[in-house]
Amino acid sequence: LSLSGWDGLKEYLSSTREPDREAVGDLLRNLPPEIPLLLIFDDLQSAHEQINTLLSTLKERLSHMDGVNLIVLSRQRATFYDIRDVKISKVIGEMELLGFDRETSKRFLKERGFNEHDLDAIIDRTGGHPLALALVDREGYGFDISEFDQFLKEEIFNKLDDNQIMILGLLSLSRLQLDEIDLRMVMNLEKNNIERLLDHHLVFLTPGGFVIHDLVRDQIVMSLSKEQRNRCHSLIADLFHEKLVNIGFHQDARWEITPFPFALEDATGLVPLQLYVSEEIHQLISAGRSDQALPILIEAFMQVPSKDLIKEFKEPLFQGLSKKKDTTARIEMDIIDMGWNILEGHFEKALDILEGIPPPERKDEEKLRSLKECVAMWRHHIEERVNGPKKGLDAVKKITRERIPSKLVPYFIVTRASY
Repeated sequence: LSLSGWDGLKEYLSSTREPDREAVGDLLRNLPPEIPLLLIFDDLQSAHEQINTLLSTLKERLSHMDGVNLIVLSRQRATFYDIRDVKISKVIGEMELLGFDRETSKRFLKERGFNEHDLDAIIDRTGGHPLALALVDREGYGFDISEFDQFLKEEIFNKLDDNQIMILGLLSLSRLQLDEIDLRMVMNLEKNNIERLLDHHLVFLTPGGFVIHDLVRDQIVMSLSKEQRNRCHSLIADLFHEKLVNIGFHQDARWEITPFPFALEDATGLVPLQLYVSEEIHQLISAGRSDQALPILIEAFMQVPSKDLIKEFKEPLFQGLSKKKDTTARIEMDIIDMGWNILEGHFEKALDILEGIPPPERKDEEKLRSLKECVAMWRHHIEERVNGPKKGLDAVKKITRERIPSKLVPYFIVTRASY
């Protein structure tokens, strides 16, 4: 849009930390008519719920947005509209995408080099499914493939080697797009393996990396053994851990960054960091490594506090760890629970949790020392919000009598003066 001469959306997005979908909708509603806009959303069934919410917002404004049109593709019925939008307001038009008709299928197969006498048999077995027509092998298509999933397994996957299966597994289980450099970071990647997958149309190369068709992804995920899935999840987690290290995350002094991070504005360029943290935690949980995921969520909470991150992982992490008789995990879960309540503005609940955090076991004292120091430093903020300035000042006095990192002393001098 900015290249077309309209900077309204660009200026808004660069000036706000958390874009509001209603505001985005209003901006697009005011798009100059001489700049037509076509938005295309593919594979909606795999999209984050926020995309459905955005589409719902745009739908309410479409009748007043002459220059804006949407094309949405989904393998499942979309949830952002209902039958009234189709039949009554007619702001939505539906079209069912079927397989190729017989003539189109024949033309496509001829372009791939199939003989005339083979065409009818292939079309009957594939039902004209475009992906099946692209994947079918000239050397052998004699399987009874009344089910496309069976066709994929018998005709395609059984002919792949372990390295190619691993590539497809990584691409299928990663929620973020991977490129060749990413794959080389976690496995011994042979170029001919990528070329074969590209030649067979199992993956497609885009400027952002590799793309894998949903049907292929679903079949690969079902075909992987539990051991293979866990290995793929672990490799992806390791990949995004390394990516985070490369942009300054996962540093040794991570607990001594700020005494109260939720009061600070995010710096620019943090979106990749939060996406990478989300992916690393998700993959660790999926690999059965929840105990390693919880400290990473705390680390993110300290540096780039995000309600979305905590909301995404708080419940699955707590379910996986709540039955463990591990004081360290219990302390870490309490700190996340306290942080969630702080970000939600529930300071009294946060204070209750803070006061109930148990002392660490002797073997974990050093590991948790700096973390608990940071938590203690937040107390004056919470006390002030719950019990008033005097309690906040009392908390500051108590903190300054105790051992705190020297670089935070000036902060507390200023804080005391502000009371």
